[in-house]
Amino acid sequence: MRPHPVLLLAALLGCATAPDGGGAGVDAPAFDAAVADSDPPDTDADTGDERLDMDADGYVEGDCAETDAAIHPGAAEVCNGLDDDCDGTIDADAADARTWFADADDDAYGDESRPVLACWQPADHSLL
Repeated sequence: MRPHPVLLLAALLGCATAPDGGGAGVDAPAFDAAVADSDPPDTDADTGDERLDMDADGYVEGDCAETDAAIHPGAAEVCNGLDDDCDGTIDADAADARTWFADADDDAYGDESRPVLACWQPADHSLL
């Protein structure tokens, strides 16, 4: 036979300490609002910026991908569809961009005098 939920609750509450210190059980320490509201002085001479470098890449400020150590300000931009250097652009000036040449007549031979650096082949361009 299962105990009635109300009786079980009453039994559990009977074990708690009353706010005035009475009742069965162990008395809890007194609450001191002054201690609870105090903030210990900052003695470790940090910058006050408590954000963490979650990916351990050495960057917190300006890091646009805090869970990827390869992405941070100053990283080399590569052709991958991501903003590797956190400058707000994707694949701009990528280190591995290819040189494409304008191919106005679509004969697969581009004009060497009109090069374009891009990660992916622009329309009406060829590798040469």
